[in-house]
Amino acid sequence: MNYGGRQAGSVPADPRFSEVRGNGHMVDSERFSYGGQFDIRSPQQIAVEDMDPLPDINFNSEGGYPIQLIRYIRSQHQYEICEEAVQELMKYDGKIGFTCIAGAYRTGKSFLMNRVLNIDSGAGFKVDYKVNACTEGIWMWSKPVYNEKDDSLIFFIDTEGANSVERDRTHDAKVFSLALLISSYFIYNSVGNIDEQAISNLSMVAEISRHIAIKAGVPSDEYSLSAYAPKFLWVLRDFVLEIQDTAGRRISAPQYLEMSLTDPAIVNKGSESTKRIRSTLISFLRDRDCITLVRPLDDEEKLKNAERTSTRYLRPEFLRGLNQIREKILDKCTPKQLNGNFVTPINFIAMLESYIQSINSGDVPTISTAWDYILKTEAENAFKSAKETYTTGLKKKFEDNTAKSAAQLYFAMMEIRDDALEMFYRLASTRTDSNSYFFELRDKLKEYIAGKEAKALEINEKLNITNCEDVVRPCFDKVEARSL
Repeated sequence: MNYGGRQAGSVPADPRFSEVRGNGHMVDSERFSYGGQFDIRSPQQIAVEDMDPLPDINFNSEGGYPIQLIRYIRSQHQYEICEEAVQELMKYDGKIGFTCIAGAYRTGKSFLMNRVLNIDSGAGFKVDYKVNACTEGIWMWSKPVYNEKDDSLIFFIDTEGANSVERDRTHDAKVFSLALLISSYFIYNSVGNIDEQAISNLSMVAEISRHIAIKAGVPSDEYSLSAYAPKFLWVLRDFVLEIQDTAGRRISAPQYLEMSLTDPAIVNKGSESTKRIRSTLISFLRDRDCITLVRPLDDEEKLKNAERTSTRYLRPEFLRGLNQIREKILDKCTPKQLNGNFVTPINFIAMLESYIQSINSGDVPTISTAWDYILKTEAENAFKSAKETYTTGLKKKFEDNTAKSAAQLYFAMMEIRDDALEMFYRLASTRTDSNSYFFELRDKLKEYIAGKEAKALEINEKLNITNCEDVVRPCFDKVEARSL
């Protein structure tokens, strides 16, 4: 497996952790804004205490399979939602969240997602050893993980790697933007330490305001967009450095990330481009975290076939890191919301359709437009289902073609009317004052029901007249016969 072209142990030493600053100050917890405390435990304490792992978390992903969610049609330069994924999502109901992994191609992100999902022996997202990217478009694991914390389902998303020789920057930006819009929890996978190149590889974040908007025709800045941003985890793969200050005290991975983004001595050495990227990361991804992972295997030859290596042969330190990532996912991957409302599977599909339509027409995906599209689609689907429910119920009540008494007719009509309206209210669950689609189609449904009830009353009246005639006619005939 290719891990970014670096050999084991070849990640360059980072001078940040072995130098005194030009002004004579060493890195300390009070000078920078990266929060938290330094790890002042002795090496002996660290060795003992860090051996206490989290309880093993098993996502129980057996029975699932990778399914393409968004396909890129090269010949047309268009994107489409795959029907198979739609059908799979429609099997579920309730609150849902999405954990998405992204990063440069050939850095092992699909391998990482498979291992997070407890998938062994090459049965998960596609991984191979060629130079070209092996994931195209956006893929989803068909079986979600139940999160007891939020009583929600978490779906896992794998994206096409960025910077592939087969794709251009515009395509990468569209996939990256879609991934951010889909995600509740966004995992960014990279190899080695956070240096200028690692920051440069996140340049698409600096352009996020060009690829996502809150309102149509109104430019959005990163801080405004941050209200819709997912929680962010940067996974540093094959990490061989011990992160510490010049006094030999350890700092955590999250502190390392914050220092890499905010330390003036580091930021000022970078280019204007990386300064801009850092600034955008801070403004847009306000809930951010970082974790380091060692190589899964020591042996270089075995590493080439890591995807088909059983979990029990992987390094214990790597497995502990995977377990920490699972814990973070369960804690941070909250149910997807839009405009303060939980997104259901059917809402999610409508949201995605809106984004894809915008991209295919050359526009920028717009959050308010997607929300409007969700409300419209939700109300239309609810109206259609409620109308079918009412029509079916009406046919069943009158299929015997016999007249009913006034009481029978009243209770029959009330029952099917209540069933239809209950169906509408359940499916069109977003009832804000601004949701004009809900009120418009609710009133339209009531008008439809009123019209059908009037027709049913007319038919029942005719049946009653016919029945009366059928009863009276023999009596009349007998009287007439006697009179003759």
